Amino acid sequence: MVMKVNDTPVPDNVFSEEECENVKHVVSRYGVQVVCNEEDEAEQNAPDLVLPASEGCENVKKVASKIGYQVVCEEE
Repeated sequence: MVMKVNDTPVPDNVFSEEECENVKHVVSRYGVQVVCNEEDEAEQNAPDLVLPASEGCENVKKVASKIGYQVVCEEE
């Protein structure tokens, strides 16, 4: 089991998989990210928004990064 709280690894023997899911559900209300397994980790690293590459996308990316959103400007 992979468990991280705000990208900080937590030892495997602290929570069971079910307890980790409960913790994840509760703390997400407070803006804390909890990863319980590899699928969560892959999902966490996915961009919040994918836009076509353009000057407008670069502006959105710059603004969004200030508030914690990850924007990817993709060439088609």
